[in-house]
Amino acid sequence: MSDSTWNNVDAYIEDRLVGEDQALSGAIRESASAGLPAIAVSAAQGKLLYLLALSIRATRILEIGTL
Repeated sequence: MSDSTWNNVDAYIEDRLVGEDQALSGAIRESASAGLPAIAVSAAQGKLLYLLALSIRATRILEIGTL
């Protein structure tokens, strides 16, 4: 699949299921204004990761980033 297809699917899920989060929108704006690369997961991907963590009753999560 092309990147545009994935972006369209992400946008659809965010519009229908996730909604806008003011804190996330602010963090994305601040990151962009600081010149950081746009490598964050989308809101829909973040919601999926959150639901997966809840479903296995995770008490600790290790996130390894490249930024």
